[in-house]
Amino acid sequence: SLKTLGLGENDFSLAAEGLSSLSALLQSLPKTLEHLHLGGCRINDEGLHAFIQWSAIHCKELDLRRNESITSTGLSHLSNSLQSDSCCIEWLDLYDISSAIGDDGMKALARGLAHNTSMRKLHVGPLFNNSTAQWLAFSTALCDPSSANSTYLSNHTVQRIMGYYDSDNICPEDIDLYLRLNEQHPKYAARCKILMKHQHLHMRPFLQWGLKFLPLAVTWFEQAKTCTTLNVQLPVEERRVVE
Repeated sequence: SLKTLGLGENDFSLAAEGLSSLSALLQSLPKTLEHLHLGGCRINDEGLHAFIQWSAIHCKELDLRRNESITSTGLSHLSNSLQSDSCCIEWLDLYDISSAIGDDGMKALARGLAHNTSMRKLHVGPLFNNSTAQWLAFSTALCDPSSANSTYLSNHTVQRIMGYYDSDNICPEDIDLYLRLNEQHPKYAARCKILMKHQHLHMRPFLQWGLKFLPLAVTWFEQAKTCTTLNVQLPVEERRVVE
């Protein structure tokens, strides 16, 4: 029946084996853990790798803030776990971790989010430092424009990428739009993104269905159009596409 486990402010810098044992123990218990707090524990890349493979991805809220020993390598391990089908994390707190993570670490985290279906909130604090490369990585994770299929397989669940204060990060316009679509129109977010980014869809593969496809296509566009009638304000060019 364990729902919350708080181990914050303990020194786990040399406890990778212990973290692995704790994780394995939690993994063997019924999956009732909702909140796992490991803030300020001096967890390094080795410890994070040992722990994240097991129970960490099965809680709803994972607090890793102020673990300044985590580098881009550690975030790569975390990214791999976020892509797991068994990942249940809805709120990931990475506020005020190592400022040395840089573009590589944030790109790795973005790759994990791209294929994650549980995350709702990501707290990263002042890590972006106005880095264009980092914002671009997250933009691609939320809406990969390389193909319609890639757009469909992008992340449509993340609703917020911020710190504890809105002034910590100012999202670029495109990311802000994707986040609002995910939050306000979760059922239609993928369709809206496809219509916005792929104005000339390749329809030939659907022609073999004949008129059977027509009702589906009409419904598809009607549902996507709801994005223009509610709270999400699309850019003029993209709004014309949806309309």
